Amino acid sequence: MPEPRVRNRIWLGAALLLALAFQFFVLYTPGSANPRPLPFPGFDKLIHIGIFGLPALLVWLLKRVWWPIALLVVHIPISEFVQQTWIPYRGFDLIDMVADLAGVGLGVLAAALLLHWTKGLRHASRDEANPFQQAEPGDNLER
Repeated sequence: MPEPRVRNRIWLGAALLLALAFQFFVLYTPGSANPRPLPFPGFDKLIHIGIFGLPALLVWLLKRVWWPIALLVVHIPISEFVQQTWIPYRGFDLIDMVADLAGVGLGVLAAALLLHWTKGLRHASRDEANPFQQAEPGDNLER
């Protein structure tokens, strides 16, 4: 059985593949001549934030490299062009592109905050688990 860190990376990779498949499904499925009403105004923009934010979050949790994030950003105008040109009842919307870009940014930010927070938890639990750990030079030992 793989160690927990490897197992987590496998699950994150699988989640990333599912998120990208869902993104492609949402972006490239033909629209409808009679679309159903949305639950509230701006709901579709939240969908755009989510379908770009989740892959960005998962990529950053997996690798912390910029090139896959750059690919997501490049995909934004390409998807709008493809929708407008070849997909029935879909069109170009600049606000959708802004929402997509916001999703990428929020996904990376959320991943960075999550990594920072969990790193702090790991250090805190390590320190609490070993009360006999030797003090480092410069540690303040007064309580």
